[in-house]
This record gives sequence, C-alpha cells and structure tokens, in this order.
Amino acid sequence: MRQVVGESVRNQHLRLASMTKDERTPELMETIIFDDVKEFEIKPGKSKRPSIGFQTGKS
Repeated sequence: MRQVVGESVRNQHLRLASMTKDERTPELMETIIFDDVKEFEIKPGKSKRPSIGFQTGKS
C-alpha cells in the first residue's frame, strides 16, 4: 500500500511540475487524479486468501 501511495504522489508531483505556477490551484495540489494512477495494474495474489494488490507499470 505504501508503494501505491508513494507512486501516486510521485506522479502527482510530476504532473504539477509540468504546470505553470498560475495553473496550480490548492485544490489540484491536494488531489490525486486518475492520470496519477492509470499506469497501475491489478496483480494476482500469491495466497489463497482474497486480497487486493497493485503493481505499477514499471517492473
């Protein structure tokens, strides 16, 4: 979970860095959008217990 959050925040920062200062609103700086997480893939669990896991597009 920490990796998912960390990668989401990293993608958010890269997105915000590509904007001009005037385009960055407080709301945008507090919001993770779909573009920040769209590269994530659901990966199958290794145990028989049901679980939710994510994998970034980078292997």
